[in-house]
Amino acid sequence: MQINRLDLVYSLFSIVNQNKTDDPDYVLAKYFLEHYTELSKLNIHEVAADCYVSRSSVRRFCQQIGYDNFKDLKDEFREFDYQYNYFMKLTDRDNYREWLAGELAKMVNELNQRMDTSEVDRIVERIHDSENVVFLSSYSSILFLMEFQRPLILSGKLVRVMTDTNMDIDFLLSLGENDYVMTVSATGNFARAVMPVITQIQAYKALMTTARISELETPYDRVYHLSANDYSNVKSVYSKYGMEYVFDNLYSTYVRRYGTIIKNTK
Repeated sequence: MQINRLDLVYSLFSIVNQNKTDDPDYVLAKYFLEHYTELSKLNIHEVAADCYVSRSSVRRFCQQIGYDNFKDLKDEFREFDYQYNYFMKLTDRDNYREWLAGELAKMVNELNQRMDTSEVDRIVERIHDSENVVFLSSYSSILFLMEFQRPLILSGKLVRVMTDTNMDIDFLLSLGENDYVMTVSATGNFARAVMPVITQIQAYKALMTTARISELETPYDRVYHLSANDYSNVKSVYSKYGMEYVFDNLYSTYVRRYGTIIKNTK
């Protein structure tokens, strides 16, 4: 799996959200989203005809979002369908509200034990003391990481967030022992994709995940498991809510320990 092949559906939604309706990219992205369940039966001739574009336009669009050709894009949709079925298993239940409340309570209890004060303090101290700090994640995880990144600047700390769509590999390979890189990969898919880069990085490296796959953990100096259970390739309460809970606690600890540069004027 290539890094730029993650989060196909998120990429398509981004194109739909950011382009005008008469833009060929919008037309193709919308078409793929609306027809993903039947995409395996379509060919490039049908797509071009239905969208009133040329076959070369379809090929260019596929290459623009990280695929060599239309066949590769179709293969990725099958992978998304596989992951979506896992998500449906998580939410499609009659007593969902009661079940979710119970699972969240168990999750918070386990995370509070796993991310005890001393462990959180060590992460926060490393973030503070490192010259360069980079968080690596798939595009789908960027929102809660940005919620951690943006207010951290008020404490005088600039950290970078890189996803599969904006990864500066040259910069990552230039990092050294005074720098800190954390890969955030809820189900392990992103950790697998970024493995060739991680093995070459000389900075202190950590992984935060719900997956328990030993080969993914090998290149890291420290691995933080959010659960005792293995949720590799599975949507879970831990991957959906746990990461945000952990990073909110990391930020709170950072502010209490190091303060902010913003003073209360009242």
